[in-house]
Amino acid sequence: MEDWTAHAEREIARYRDGEGRLGEARDDDARQRQLTRLANAAGGAGLALLMR
Repeated sequence: MEDWTAHAEREIARYRDGEGRLGEARDDDARQRQLTRLANAAGGAGLALLMR
């Protein structure tokens, strides 16, 4: 059985880490990649919360 709470916590931590890095983007491409990482982390957190 999966521990979906642990998955959700990990994805939330990834999202918060990504938020902090967003201001460090050196150009538009780097910012877009970071926004994509944020979206993936948010999606992962949402899915994990649904699966709990």
